[in-house]
Amino acid sequence: LDVRRAYPSLRIRDDLSWYQCLKYKGRCYRLVRLGFGASCAPRLLKNVLDFILQNYPSTLRYFDDILVTRLNTQS
Repeated sequence: LDVRRAYPSLRIRDDLSWYQCLKYKGRCYRLVRLGFGASCAPRLLKNVLDFILQNYPSTLRYFDDILVTRLNTQS
């Protein structure tokens, strides 16, 4: 599985959104979703996905990709 638009799907707390600003034509814009250029973005996404998948031991996560496996019990 591929988590589509993984970074922008994560909301940033209002008090932290000031750290992710864009300046365009003299105006400053705050991002309310996680941006792709943030150095902490991969770690934050990892933490969120690890939390979501913690009860599913047959899953493996690699960045925004999730591999779902099944044990072969017919051996």
